[in-house]
Amino acid sequence: MSAVRLRPSSFALLLALTVGATATTALAEPGHVFPALTPAEKAAIADALPAKARVAPAKPRKLLVFYRTEGFVHGCIPYGNEALRRLGEASGAYTAVLSEDMAMFDPATLATFDAVVFQNTTKLAFANPAQRKALLDFVASGKGVVGLHAATDNFPTWPEGQALIGGLFHGHPWTSGNLVAVKLDDPDHVLNTAFHHQGFWIKEEIYQIMGPYARDHQRVLLSLDMSRPENARPADKIARTDNDFPISWIKNEGAGRVFYSSLGHNKDIFNVPSILQHFLDGIQFALGDLPADAVPSARLPAAPAPALAPDDKTTLQELAAHSVKTTAVPAPLVPAAKLAAPSTAAPVTDSLAQLARYDYGQDTSVISSLEATLRGQSSAERAAGEPKLLALITADGTPAAAKQALIRCLLLTATPAAVPALEKSGMTEVLAADAARTLAGIADPSADVALLRLAANAPAASRATFINALGQRRSASATDALARIAKTAPSPAEADAAVEALARIGTPASLAALAALPLEGPQAEARTRALLAAADTVIRRAPAASRPAVAKMARSVLSTTKLIPYRIEAAQILLAADGENAVAELLPLTRDPALRIRQSIARSLALSGLPSALTGLDAAFASLPADTQAAVVSAAYDSGTPALMPLVKTALSAGDVSIRPLAARADGRCGDETTVDLLIPLLTATPDLAAAAKEGLGLLPAGKADILLLDKLARADAPAAKVTILAILAGRQQRAAFPAALTLCSQADATVRASAFEAVAKLARAEDFPLILALTPNLKKAADRREWRKALFSAASAQPKNSQAIALIQTALAQPDAPESPVLIGALTVLPGEESTKVLRALLASPDAAVRKDIIRALAAARSEGAYALLKETAQNSKESSEQTLALRGYLETLAALDNLKPAQRVEGYRAAWPLASRPEEKAAILAAVKEIKGKDAEKFLKEFAPAEPKPTAKA
Repeated sequence: MSAVRLRPSSFALLLALTVGATATTALAEPGHVFPALTPAEKAAIADALPAKARVAPAKPRKLLVFYRTEGFVHGCIPYGNEALRRLGEASGAYTAVLSEDMAMFDPATLATFDAVVFQNTTKLAFANPAQRKALLDFVASGKGVVGLHAATDNFPTWPEGQALIGGLFHGHPWTSGNLVAVKLDDPDHVLNTAFHHQGFWIKEEIYQIMGPYARDHQRVLLSLDMSRPENARPADKIARTDNDFPISWIKNEGAGRVFYSSLGHNKDIFNVPSILQHFLDGIQFALGDLPADAVPSARLPAAPAPALAPDDKTTLQELAAHSVKTTAVPAPLVPAAKLAAPSTAAPVTDSLAQLARYDYGQDTSVISSLEATLRGQSSAERAAGEPKLLALITADGTPAAAKQALIRCLLLTATPAAVPALEKSGMTEVLAADAARTLAGIADPSADVALLRLAANAPAASRATFINALGQRRSASATDALARIAKTAPSPAEADAAVEALARIGTPASLAALAALPLEGPQAEARTRALLAAADTVIRRAPAASRPAVAKMARSVLSTTKLIPYRIEAAQILLAADGENAVAELLPLTRDPALRIRQSIARSLALSGLPSALTGLDAAFASLPADTQAAVVSAAYDSGTPALMPLVKTALSAGDVSIRPLAARADGRCGDETTVDLLIPLLTATPDLAAAAKEGLGLLPAGKADILLLDKLARADAPAAKVTILAILAGRQQRAAFPAALTLCSQADATVRASAFEAVAKLARAEDFPLILALTPNLKKAADRREWRKALFSAASAQPKNSQAIALIQTALAQPDAPESPVLIGALTVLPGEESTKVLRALLASPDAAVRKDIIRALAAARSEGAYALLKETAQNSKESSEQTLALRGYLETLAALDNLKPAQRVEGYRAAWPLASRPEEKAAILAAVKEIKGKDAEKFLKEFAPAEPKPTAKA
């Protein structure tokens, strides 16, 4: 399937290339230019594409890939666009429409799509209430939304939009060059199938997600594996207190579906087959074709055992760069309706017979085939086939590579009956890791017993693997045995694994076992980290009766001089365990000599919301170091809690001068309508503080705050205040500001006047057309004209009846030296109906050649079907060659821009243009455009008009 590219100037660009441009570029809002992908870059993406979709679409699907940027522009956008376009073409799952035009979210246009991908969009305001409602209704009605990477960095003043995506970007402590470990939170989930039950390593920028994100709301699929020290970051860079850093999730939204992944910053992400498969599966879920369990993670009866990152730190990018593309696909192409039905795939026996001969270096498609067959079976069918898998696993003649693959397949089928075979396999070093992983997934006490025996008796190099598996399954029954291993194991690796397993178990008993270990010697750091991790788990999961023991442990760490690096975590745990009783002990640490410690503890106290913590911070605020003041105010901004407003006011009045801008922003996040009086005077302060006050005012909730802002607008004397208030009210579509905006269009101050015209353009309605038309005497600068034109066109296109608007335009055009006549002519082109067409035809027949050309240019800029017909008519009938050329160019540009034409209609349009094209470059551009169209009509056109390719001359 071919993708439709909406580029307003696509034909003009094509023509420019034909006549000698030297580089191809792709434009991104607002005007950023990306280099074109090289053939090698396109080939790398093509090599990573899955051959087929995981399921066949229930019907042809249309996907909007939206990549508009109103903030930071990611250089990977063209790579993502190419990958998403090609994913649809290669898999047949959807047809992609690439756009950055906000008009795509007009209700009628949006309704033509099945899902929307926000592909690295940033800071989208979505200021138009109709478009906001259209998007929410779109999803609620049963359609889908997909977000990639920066999709969580949007909707700064639209909480419903943030909630729709499921989270809000809050920095990236893991930058693009960092090696990070990723775990599968739900290894058996269908949207994680691409990763074959294994966590992985990757070089990628990973976001910290805040805002509406919670495991109570969404099903988390991937997250950072925080058991790996490589993922640890300084506390001053971390806002979350739960060590939860999600990467991919899904959720239901009304009758619709949402998939998000923060992967997609580095361009080589789009060269990784497993990630593209993950994206495609997520898109098919959002489209409604791939059924998937979206019960929020926190509401599952039992949390799945995660698949952690392996010890081998080879990244997915490195694996992709060194892999050879095969024709294997992750699952057969079957209709979604058959996913839950009894399997009709090839019998398991056939797949087993092939897999029993598999060895290292051979085609892995036989493994994928068996996995796909098993996934298509019912639980009863899988259980019936399990003995055959076990017989092959224990057979002496089965190659080790085949045994590894078969043990992995047992992850889908394993019952307690598999435990003896897995325990036997665990005694072979090459099979140990897979046996441990499969045993960890069997919910039966016999698996605990087997893992404990293997932890004691397996080859020494494998014992830590089985100890880790006990921690992975949170085997509380193994607590005493793990405590003994932690104390007496001859191998540091086994002792560390036991300590880590106790931390993961996270019960009061495992916490007590860890607390009994001495926090000294070479294992002190590992034991302290485990102790704090277990304490954190106990606080979140265990009864309140366990809290005194946790508080005692935290105080012990805080008071131990050798453990100063762990004070931050200990303080956070103490605060959670002992609440108000801990505040007096922690407040002095806000002046700790270590920057990290004082900042983090001050932030934790602020975020706790405890009255004594807030009162204590407020009383001490002026004497705190400036960096600690900043940490407190940053916490207030992040939380947006009204209880922190007294702290913010203190920061504005008594804080260090460097943090006042941050305090002004936090004022808007935490405050209410009373904040207006605090921030308005700051609009005339220093540039940094004025910009922060503007942002703070914009963050205030609508309602009473808007009423106060309207009052302040009427009373404001300072131009900066007028400009800021107008921009905020217009951005919120506050219609009550329209009369004031009209009045301010006559201001002598150019900045105020431009802001007023911009507000008029945003707030204009159909009935405002005469008022907007009357503003022509106030147009002094280019900025005035640009916004006035937008307002005029907006009001014109909304007219229920055109007669009055046409009459007003005709009257204005009839004046001698009519001001702004090109814009008035343009307004006629957006008025629908035959009446405006008649007026335009009359103007095209004007004896004045300059008027005729102005009409042609206006028609070309309109990009509408009505303009398309008139441009074609003019190109065919004009007797002036310059006008014919101008009309033909406008006709071709409009033909390329109209997205509702079928391929046959588009080809017919180019056929009509062919005899009118008098210059070779025009004909070449038409041929190039037709080559992009699929189908017999385009092939026929090219056979008729394209010159034959010269045959290569044979060498002598």
